[in-house]
Amino acid sequence: MGPNPKPFFSLYNIVNNLELHPKLKLLLVNSLSNRRPPRDLFDTHSYHYYMVYVKPKLTMVLRNKDIVIRGRRYSVEHYIVKPYLTMFISQSYTLYYFDFKWVECYRYSNSCDTRGSYGYYYVFGVDNDNKVFVNRAIGAPDLNENSIKVSDNIELRFISDNAIRGVMRYSIDLGDLEEVIIDVDPEKMGVIGVNIRIQGDIVLRLEPLNRDRLLLGYIGYDSIVSHVRLLLIDIINRILLDYGLSPTVRANAVALESVAPRRNDNVYRRKVFKLLAKELKELLGENNIEVNENIEEIRITGGDFMGFIVSVNIGGGGRDNPYNHIIISIHRNSWDLDGNEFVKRLCKELLEALESLPLMNHEFSIGNHYVKISNAKPLSFSYRPSKQPLTLNENIINVINPLTYIVTPSSIIELVHREHGLKVVRFKNNYIITFDHVNTHRRYLGERNRVILRNLEL
Repeated sequence: MGPNPKPFFSLYNIVNNLELHPKLKLLLVNSLSNRRPPRDLFDTHSYHYYMVYVKPKLTMVLRNKDIVIRGRRYSVEHYIVKPYLTMFISQSYTLYYFDFKWVECYRYSNSCDTRGSYGYYYVFGVDNDNKVFVNRAIGAPDLNENSIKVSDNIELRFISDNAIRGVMRYSIDLGDLEEVIIDVDPEKMGVIGVNIRIQGDIVLRLEPLNRDRLLLGYIGYDSIVSHVRLLLIDIINRILLDYGLSPTVRANAVALESVAPRRNDNVYRRKVFKLLAKELKELLGENNIEVNENIEEIRITGGDFMGFIVSVNIGGGGRDNPYNHIIISIHRNSWDLDGNEFVKRLCKELLEALESLPLMNHEFSIGNHYVKISNAKPLSFSYRPSKQPLTLNENIINVINPLTYIVTPSSIIELVHREHGLKVVRFKNNYIITFDHVNTHRRYLGERNRVILRNLEL
């Protein structure tokens, strides 16, 4: 077979003159000719995947014959499957969309009805090893710039690279380069950042580092609020201890277990409510406390605990227990918390703790890619707030963001893959990066694994 086999229809000149990567152009010509592509056109696993999952569908489409299947129900004599193919073509990618439409024909009449269709989507591109890769995608672009009807069941649609990248959920493709410097203006990245394919199916999610609100979302604003709530729980615990009571501290509450007789539990609950209202006014300042007698709720409107609400409720004591529990719950009011200066100070303290961490080197594997990062700061670390509870255990905030780092112009990422080789990534600005994967169909990995095991030779 020659390097450029001629298609069975008169589209050779159109295909040959496309602004398409030469490797993908060769694949397109072979596909439209229903010929086996050169093995060395693909990486090893993509070649086998193409032959098992793509090539048979191409053969069905190019034959352009209805497939008849015996009916599955008594009233259905047979089904007719009509194969269609739409090829989306851009400068750097091709996407094959196979659409198999099902027609149901009935046993006791000559009528048939279309019962829907099932689609398969396959994206092809070229990696930095100059080999074609294939991924099974979850859809196809909605728009096209123009199109050519090849036959009654084959159509070529011409689109932009960005349209196909959108299907795979990245906007920049640097996968075909061995060494890159990522230079994206942080001020123009938008709210959700930028996704960049860097090697194989590995994508870097890039976000600007110069937004404290964004960074706090990573390093634990909610953890700070939970810590302040724990400090308030500690105060309530101390109040009860000072009156000789022995409370039990729960996740977001304090409990006095088995203290309220079931027939008279509201009297005991009311006593605890009045006790807390009185003591919290003295400890936190009367101007910072609002007591709602009607719904029996203590709202903290100022000071270090502004934005929290304390309520006292009854909890069932369980079977064969004549006493109920009294539960003191602490809730957060997000609207008021936005103005809490103590929370803001702790957030600043957490940011300073992150700032003081040195740049480090890290090594890990993600899929079949070995990754080495130099001079980066992981967004996973432990932080001890300066203010701690007195009657409870020390509270350490563990910030966990897997595969997420702060990088600077001094940071270097080296990715090594057996087939794709070495990839070196540097950065022009400061960013938050997260390693992720190209968006593929949920069955793609299982299909790929089956192909690899089928062709494994031991």
